[in-house]
Amino acid sequence: MAMTTSKAAKPLFDRNFTLLWLGRAVSQMGDGAGYIGLMWWVASQEGSSMLLGLLAACRTIAAIVFSLIAGVVADRANKRDIIVAMDALRGVFYGVMGYLILRDQMTVPILLGLAVANTVCAQFFDPAVTSAVPLIVDKSNLARANSFTRMTGNIAEILSYGAGGVLVAVFGVAGLLFVDAVSYILSAISEVFIVIPEVRRQEAKKNRFFQEFKDGLAYTMSNKVLWETVKVAAVLNLLMAPVSILLPEFVKTNLGGDSALFGYLTSAVAAGVLISALLISATRFVERNTWTVIHGLTIQSACILVFAFAPKQYPYIHVAILLVFGVLNGIVNIYVNTLVQKVSAPEQLGRVTGVLNAVCMGLQPVSQGLSGYLGTRVPLQYIYAFCAVGEGIGGWRFSVIPNLKALVMNSDNDMSVPGDSPAAAANS
Repeated sequence: MAMTTSKAAKPLFDRNFTLLWLGRAVSQMGDGAGYIGLMWWVASQEGSSMLLGLLAACRTIAAIVFSLIAGVVADRANKRDIIVAMDALRGVFYGVMGYLILRDQMTVPILLGLAVANTVCAQFFDPAVTSAVPLIVDKSNLARANSFTRMTGNIAEILSYGAGGVLVAVFGVAGLLFVDAVSYILSAISEVFIVIPEVRRQEAKKNRFFQEFKDGLAYTMSNKVLWETVKVAAVLNLLMAPVSILLPEFVKTNLGGDSALFGYLTSAVAAGVLISALLISATRFVERNTWTVIHGLTIQSACILVFAFAPKQYPYIHVAILLVFGVLNGIVNIYVNTLVQKVSAPEQLGRVTGVLNAVCMGLQPVSQGLSGYLGTRVPLQYIYAFCAVGEGIGGWRFSVIPNLKALVMNSDNDMSVPGDSPAAAANS
């Protein structure tokens, strides 16, 4: 009787994945520090709450408009070229922002324009990367690949957020944005050498562009579990946007803190997500504790509620709460995003990612605009409490989605069952 041998799995850290992994880590390091500096600069302007809401709303509208287009482009065009070009452009944009702030020539319209331009680049970058990872990584290593990517990204965020809040007072916002620009350029250079296999597609005619977008939407909506989770995620993004948008103002007015505390709180969330990545990549914690995925959103809502009313005299309590929040948020996002990658056809994954991004962000501009308006009229504690209760209700709805527990428990298997795929991550 003839003997058959199974094909050995390709190592996770081969040349292509290592270059993509390191390139993203370098850019995330600079981006984290730049985010702290830019948000703190906005918070220092007159009418900061309104400006923070306006900035977030403009970026979200741009993300919604371009995410659907970007998903189709990611399935049609060379993924590596998209990845390299978007990182290079973001490096230029951040450099321009740093120069304008250094020269004291930054205005609100210019800031909004450059922020939107960066957001557009991110919308083309994300589906290209998401659809490229399954092409360069074996399916058996996909969860580990996502975990390591998230883990290193959050190490970069922890270092950059923690340092950024302190260093912004020393080097200024412009200096941090210049670091950010350099990090993106270095990332683009490393990504030039990535080889991503092309997916053979039967039709790629230009006049089918809109039809392919419609196909991606239909493909996503045809799966009941996936679509139900997307709807929950859309509502959660609507309710939770004010929590992050108003955090700089909350630190200043409610906690009496400075940019350093803002950096520490942001680092705590990143550290929590890092812990979640370590748990997923190095242990079977999630498989043995599926409640962390199924009920994670509900527990996150409790964290935000406690955060809003914890005594300001003990800022370490706020840091600890956001650490727990980050752990649960990371588990939900990493684990469920992996499921989406596994069950989506390679030629559809870019469009699926675009649809998920667009639907999940569709209601955010309303929330972000209201955040800026209400932030000047309603105590921030009450805004946070309302958002927390809303997330709790959304988390309950997520937990009762049919077959969710079975899908979570069988995430390491091939679950490409028509009409019953897992959910997209609910980014809270």
